[in-house]
Amino acid sequence: VTIDLTLRLPGLGLEPVWHALIAAMNAFDPAHRAALAQVPEPPLSSSPIVSWQELRTMPLVAHMEDAQLAALAQQFQWRMLEEGETLPQALCGGRFNLLVSGRLWVRYVAPSGRELLVGDMLAGQSCGNTWSTEQPPLLLEVSAAEPSLIASLDAQEAQALIQQEPLMLRAMMQGMNHL
Repeated sequence: VTIDLTLRLPGLGLEPVWHALIAAMNAFDPAHRAALAQVPEPPLSSSPIVSWQELRTMPLVAHMEDAQLAALAQQFQWRMLEEGETLPQALCGGRFNLLVSGRLWVRYVAPSGRELLVGDMLAGQSCGNTWSTEQPPLLLEVSAAEPSLIASLDAQEAQALIQQEPLMLRAMMQGMNHL
């Protein structure tokens, strides 16, 4: 059974919403958490699947110069998800994920198997936890609602990028203001 309580999240940083919404629902079950962690990873590509110009349309990096966007496109790990495929460790593991095209759904999955749709991500939005590699105390999964292209950075790369690009951090904060 899926309960649809979709929140439209036009910005970045989904984590604050989860803590408030799911903490009361999350009956910690280590076996269920382990099962969610076992989702196989779709293949990654280190070569850009799209032209760096496509990144120009992403609010988080639109301020960057052409040469910087071209270098960033080379730095990203690219992943194509088909409809229904899960993005492994989307909200943990220290990864930063930028949705370049498509649509992602974020669901709470209870140990009983019931699902609650809690987020709807559109192109240009991102998710991840670049400041901690620990598993959050939430049983969430991110899956493709339609074919979706994800550009990812590991935590160290994302932190370095944010430190080099203060306007990116500003865009992240502005996105959080729209939650």
